[in-house]
Amino acid sequence: MLGPTIKWFRERRGYNQGQFAELIDLAPNDVRQIETGRREPSTPVLRKMCDVLNVPVSFIYLLADKTNDPVLRRCQRLVLKYL
Repeated sequence: MLGPTIKWFRERRGYNQGQFAELIDLAPNDVRQIETGRREPSTPVLRKMCDVLNVPVSFIYLLADKTNDPVLRRCQRLVLKYL
Protein backbone atom coordinates (compact mmCIF):
# COMPACT_ATOMS: atom_id res chain seq x y z
CA MET A 1 0.00 0.00 0.00
CA LEU A 2 1.55 3.27 -1.15
CA GLY A 3 -0.96 5.62 0.48
CA PRO A 4 0.50 5.92 3.98
CA THR A 5 3.94 6.63 2.52
CA ILE A 6 2.53 9.31 0.24
CA LYS A 7 0.70 10.83 3.21
CA TRP A 8 3.91 10.83 5.26
CA PHE A 9 5.77 12.75 2.55
CA ARG A 10 2.83 15.14 2.02
CA GLU A 11 2.69 16.01 5.70
CA ARG A 12 6.46 16.33 5.89
CA ARG A 13 6.33 18.82 3.02
CA GLY A 14 3.65 20.84 4.85
CA TYR A 15 0.70 20.35 2.51
CA ASN A 16 -2.80 19.61 3.69
CA GLN A 17 -4.90 17.27 1.54
CA GLY A 18 -6.72 20.11 -0.19
CA GLN A 19 -3.53 21.94 -1.15
CA PHE A 20 -1.91 18.75 -2.36
CA ALA A 21 -4.99 17.74 -4.35
CA GLU A 22 -4.99 21.11 -6.11
CA LEU A 23 -1.32 20.82 -7.01
CA ILE A 24 -1.81 17.40 -8.59
CA ASP A 25 -5.21 18.12 -10.19
CA LEU A 26 -7.21 15.64 -8.13
CA ALA A 27 -10.22 16.03 -5.88
CA PRO A 28 -9.39 16.01 -2.15
CA ASN A 29 -11.53 12.89 -1.81
CA ASP A 30 -9.31 11.11 -4.35
CA VAL A 31 -6.22 11.99 -2.32
CA ARG A 32 -7.96 10.76 0.84
CA GLN A 33 -8.83 7.44 -0.81
CA ILE A 34 -5.24 6.96 -1.97
CA GLU A 35 -3.76 7.86 1.41
CA THR A 36 -6.08 5.51 3.30
CA GLY A 37 -5.42 2.65 0.89
CA ARG A 38 -8.91 2.43 -0.57
CA ARG A 39 -7.34 2.81 -4.01
CA GLU A 40 -3.89 2.95 -5.53
CA PRO A 41 -2.76 5.90 -7.65
CA SER A 42 -2.35 5.38 -11.36
CA THR A 43 1.22 5.63 -12.65
CA PRO A 44 0.73 9.17 -14.05
CA VAL A 45 -0.85 10.34 -10.77
CA LEU A 46 1.94 8.76 -8.73
CA ARG A 47 4.55 10.50 -10.89
CA LYS A 48 2.78 13.82 -10.44
CA MET A 49 2.57 13.29 -6.67
CA CYS A 50 6.27 12.50 -6.52
CA ASP A 51 7.13 15.56 -8.62
CA VAL A 52 5.19 17.82 -6.25
CA LEU A 53 6.67 16.11 -3.19
CA ASN A 54 10.16 16.22 -4.72
CA VAL A 55 10.79 12.53 -4.07
CA PRO A 56 11.71 9.74 -6.50
CA VAL A 57 8.97 7.22 -7.24
CA SER A 58 11.38 4.48 -6.19
CA PHE A 59 11.50 5.93 -2.65
CA ILE A 60 7.72 5.60 -2.36
CA TYR A 61 7.89 1.92 -3.31
CA LEU A 62 10.92 1.26 -1.12
CA LEU A 63 9.43 2.87 1.98
CA ALA A 64 6.00 1.31 1.42
CA ASP A 65 7.43 -2.22 1.35
CA LYS A 66 6.64 -3.92 4.68
CA THR A 67 8.53 -7.20 4.19
CA ASN A 68 10.91 -8.26 6.92
CA ASP A 69 13.97 -8.55 4.71
CA PRO A 70 16.89 -7.17 6.79
CA VAL A 71 18.64 -5.73 3.73
CA LEU A 72 15.47 -3.91 2.70
CA ARG A 73 14.99 -2.59 6.25
CA ARG A 74 18.55 -1.25 6.24
CA CYS A 75 17.95 0.51 2.91
CA GLN A 76 14.76 2.03 4.30
CA ARG A 77 16.56 3.36 7.36
CA LEU A 78 19.28 4.88 5.18
CA VAL A 79 16.75 6.59 2.93
CA LEU A 80 14.87 8.01 5.93
CA LYS A 81 18.12 9.23 7.48
CA TYR A 82 18.85 11.47 4.49
CA LEU A 83 15.38 12.89 3.85
